[in-house]
Amino acid sequence: MNPFEKTKEQQAVAPMVWVAWIALLVVMGAIILGFTPLTHNLDDIKVTLLHVGGGGLLVLFCWLWLRGDLALPHRMVMIPLAAWIGLMILTSLLHQLQLVPRPNPYQWIGWIQIGQYLALLGLFVIHASVMKNYRMVETALTFWIWVVLVECGFGLVHWSGIFKKIYEFLYFNRPPQNLLASLIYTFNSSSDMIGTVLNRQFFGDLLALWAPLCQIGRASCRERV
Repeated sequence: MNPFEKTKEQQAVAPMVWVAWIALLVVMGAIILGFTPLTHNLDDIKVTLLHVGGGGLLVLFCWLWLRGDLALPHRMVMIPLAAWIGLMILTSLLHQLQLVPRPNPYQWIGWIQIGQYLALLGLFVIHASVMKNYRMVETALTFWIWVVLVECGFGLVHWSGIFKKIYEFLYFNRPPQNLLASLIYTFNSSSDMIGTVLNRQFFGDLLALWAPLCQIGRASCRERV
């Protein structure tokens, strides 16, 4: 069996493929919302969402591929991608073993970057493999529109000063003593997002970034289901 070619069984969308598709939308939505300027102080949340969510999707893809529910993306994509990951591992190992003329004194950075790219790989392979029909393309585009609207709505809520009022009401402007208080305090102390999510160009610009992704998915679908 060619791992890069979809069988007739794989052409039909299996229930677990829909689970993977929904998981992808949830993870990417959480990551995108977590990377808004509002959370510029919450680096732990951003990194956790990326590594746990993307890594989990990579494991899910491998499981579905072994079950025969999904096929690998085209070989013209996977071969250079595998070569790139192999080269990263090789160079990091050479620096770790100090087998290069000028080894990097911070070898751990290479391994952290490999982990980050593997997490991103989970997002990519799921998206490239589960887009099987027009309904999925429509679902993806609708979801991205709502994510952008939520970002803009959250920016308006923050701009209204409600987090400052909530913090004053619950904690009387005392230093935060727990995680919830720290989160609200961060929202309260963050600058207004007039130049980002509240900018009138933000909504259109972000959708323009996602439009090619949905168009490519549409082009890969042979029939409208």
